Amino acid sequence: MQPNLLPGLLLKRQLPSGGWSYFGSPQPSVETTTLAVMARGMESSDAARSGLDQLARMQRRDGAWPAFGGDSDGSWTTALVLCALNGTGEFGEPLFPTRLEAKSKGQNNGLS
Repeated sequence: MQPNLLPGLLLKRQLPSGGWSYFGSPQPSVETTTLAVMARGMESSDAARSGLDQLARMQRRDGAWPAFGGDSDGSWTTALVLCALNGTGEFGEPLFPTRLEAKSKGQNNGLS
């Protein structure tokens, strides 16, 4: 396969939710979405932005990311997402405040 075909193939395989999945599954995966965002970089800002938005929706309240949406535990994929956020310049404020941050601000936000 020619390298210049890969960006178009990634766009073609992007899910309507903005993420990417394994083997045509309708369930977005944190790993595949993160790798696709890193591969696309900001070259295709709409695709990368919707991938980042999907990752934001998948972030757990404790700040970690699961392997797949709906998983109850954080995963090694958290490190991968942080690499993508750093590489795309999106590494900034946490998407959800941690318990410590919420407590220091006097907020509960449903965190105990």
